[in-house]
Amino acid sequence: MKEIVAQLKYLPVIEKSIHQYYCFKQNALVPKPVVLRLLETVRADLVSSGNILGETEERIELGDVSEVPEAVLRSSSTEVVIPPSLDSHGFCSLFCGTNLRVETLGLFYTMTARASLFFVDREEDKDDSFVQDMVWYSKLSLQLARDLAPQSTDLMIWLANENVQLLSFLEGDASLGVWRLVGDLATDLLALGLNREETYSPKKTPFFLAECRRRCFVTEYYLEKMFGLVFHLPPRITAQYVDVNLPLDLSDDELFAESPEELEAFKSRLTEDGWNTDGKYRAATYARLRYILSQFREEIIEYQFQASEAADSSKLR
Repeated sequence: MKEIVAQLKYLPVIEKSIHQYYCFKQNALVPKPVVLRLLETVRADLVSSGNILGETEERIELGDVSEVPEAVLRSSSTEVVIPPSLDSHGFCSLFCGTNLRVETLGLFYTMTARASLFFVDREEDKDDSFVQDMVWYSKLSLQLARDLAPQSTDLMIWLANENVQLLSFLEGDASLGVWRLVGDLATDLLALGLNREETYSPKKTPFFLAECRRRCFVTEYYLEKMFGLVFHLPPRITAQYVDVNLPLDLSDDELFAESPEELEAFKSRLTEDGWNTDGKYRAATYARLRYILSQFREEIIEYQFQASEAADSSKLR
């Protein structure tokens, strides 16, 4: 845990990389307002505690952060309880500040690694070791998060999804390691019951989080069918056990509107079946399209794996 926390020495690069990530990633699954708020809080905490002794463009000199790993370990071992009345600020506070968790740090490192691999101006010799470090601590953070937490969390699922995308880029879609990660991600989603529409009820989940979870689930549903076709393997999540509605076609800024009145105004501009009317492409747009396509793909996969049986005359009667 000490080594994971110590990677915050690259905070300036992490901040720059994550901002660039959202510039080139139009269909980013992880909501931008949440990640930037978490990032701002981590820096503010380091500043207020006097643990930034110096700073350059690429790194900061950390002070005595010996107590932070223990605090992260402790908070990462507790269950995250989300009341239905929770707002986005309250949600962020469950994963940062005094509640800083290992999946929060892992998410930063994974997004940084992904962004760094796409930079057109990156210096190969200089950046390769940094990217390798970020990839390593991304994997380690995900493993620790799953081992420590009594239940899957939303940030853990976001981290797992980013980790799948990262490993797919590095090893290729046909990597068995990627297929294993997709399976673990499916387990996380099912553990939270995200395959059932009742889980998204306003009586159980805040609206903004319900929509984020819908995006996560339908995207994973698509990914699993895509990788299943690559490996010629049956899906782990099938339509038989899924009744989730499509996420509304809202942007992150619209979803995290400052007031309920603003949010209702944005929702009123959607069509009856939830599509936007301004013709713009959002992360939710891609998620909706992928979910629709994946339903067709599942039918194809089911046909491929159907057992061919001889006609049973007793059943035919």
